[in-house]
Amino acid sequence: MSWRTVLEADLRTVLDADELRAYRQKATTQSGTDPVPALIENAVQEARDRIRAHEPNELAAGSTVPEGMIARVLVIIRYRVLTICKPDVGEDRRTEYNAAEKYFRDVADGKVSVPQPEGEVSDETPPKRPKPRYNKRCIQPRI
Repeated sequence: MSWRTVLEADLRTVLDADELRAYRQKATTQSGTDPVPALIENAVQEARDRIRAHEPNELAAGSTVPEGMIARVLVIIRYRVLTICKPDVGEDRRTEYNAAEKYFRDVADGKVSVPQPEGEVSDETPPKRPKPRYNKRCIQPRI
């Protein structure tokens, strides 16, 4: 099975134009750059981290994942977009997200077979990814 990058065109198969537009408006960055590529890259790198966690696995070069994992990466991205843009994600999408997260935990534990790359393998250390930054502390009400 081949490895490939996840494209914005892939993301459009699970989100409509209005949802992507709403995400772009709500997730703007201080520098004014488009937040969608970073959203995709973070999800891909998280998937690669889970693959890397099981020692026998190797990673293909670049920001790629096995073709068979792309649908689950897209589920995770979609859930993140919708939790920012819509008040209620819906039970079906929440269940699908939880199943994708469980799948990637199983990948990290070696319970899921990962197709090894056919070509060049990566010898890179994991890239540093931007961390979320919050402006205010969340204060829990006292009961």
